[in-house]
Amino acid sequence: MSHPKIMLGKPEPKNSVKSFHGKKIIVWQGLANVSNINGWVQNPRIDLEIKRFKDNHAGIAPNSEEVFAIMKAIKEFKIKDLAKDVLCNGIRQPIIITHEGKLLDGNRRYYSIRSILESMDRHDPLRSEFEQIPVWVLDDQCTAEDEEYILVQENFYAAQKVEWPDYVKAHRIYEDLQNELPIKSVAQKYGWNTSKVAETKRIMELIEEFVMFATGDCSDEDEYAGLGLSEIEAEKIAAEKYQYFNEAQKSFRVKLEQDPDFKFSFFRLIFEGKFKNFTEVRAVKDAWDTPQARNMLLSNDPKAAKKAKAIVDYKSFESKEEENVEETIDDFVSFLSKLTTEQKINLVEKDTGYVEKLQSSLNTVLSMIEQVKKC
Repeated sequence: MSHPKIMLGKPEPKNSVKSFHGKKIIVWQGLANVSNINGWVQNPRIDLEIKRFKDNHAGIAPNSEEVFAIMKAIKEFKIKDLAKDVLCNGIRQPIIITHEGKLLDGNRRYYSIRSILESMDRHDPLRSEFEQIPVWVLDDQCTAEDEEYILVQENFYAAQKVEWPDYVKAHRIYEDLQNELPIKSVAQKYGWNTSKVAETKRIMELIEEFVMFATGDCSDEDEYAGLGLSEIEAEKIAAEKYQYFNEAQKSFRVKLEQDPDFKFSFFRLIFEGKFKNFTEVRAVKDAWDTPQARNMLLSNDPKAAKKAKAIVDYKSFESKEEENVEETIDDFVSFLSKLTTEQKINLVEKDTGYVEKLQSSLNTVLSMIEQVKKC
């Protein structure tokens, strides 16, 4: 059995069976030249950036060099931080590539090494340490299904790496569901329980509605008119605010389904960046149902959601105070009604001041009644 051509002959590559979250797959272990590895252009992690690139380049997808530039430019990928770690500690986990040399897992590690080499002088004696890197190459018997399994398992679970963002995971799951893969099968594929998959489906359906609304034409005459965004702009907002959509479907999904005014206003609040945290999102339904708080939500105040929540909280406090007053009066009336004749006589005869207090309280109540009548 000969080793894959992409691998160096020294040290001699060895094949073994590796377990990827329970599934055993044959891989070759050894070294490969960085220059011979094809960067992963279809990486779901940068799907939105690829869409934006294609939109600006007549539909042409970026090549590996252009993906490298994208990865370096976006802070969330932490290429510089990982490059510093690799310089100090080397590559802790081999990069996984297909038998043909296509990068399958280790995109950030691969591009961090590219970043290191780019920053080095051509004659730097340390350069050779990074031109050849440890790899696991899939055996030629591995199927496309095996590649997909490794891709999913290695990017849905954290190791010494940055997981795919929640929106990227959710988008991938939603695509499988739209391709009519049963929820149970999707759950098994991604190692999630079925309830989490179902919840993700609801989140993505809400996001899908948001994207449709956000990409609709603007109109001053139509109260349900869209925001006039491009699909890429709308998806970028959805990706950044994914957890707000998650909170919405958990806290007030039925309200969103039944009240289009509320739903589209919520979408606008997302677009306008009015929400600063989950508690403000959680409070938006009650704010909508409170006239004063709703007016605040619909204002141009950048802190509208925060102030609307404060109004709701105060109204809730007032309501509880009123309930406490009513409960206290009810308890007192109940107490008096349960006094026996003997207890009433003792209360009066002992003259401990309670009778005067009761008379004073009664006069206060009578005065309150007179004031209300005059209003």
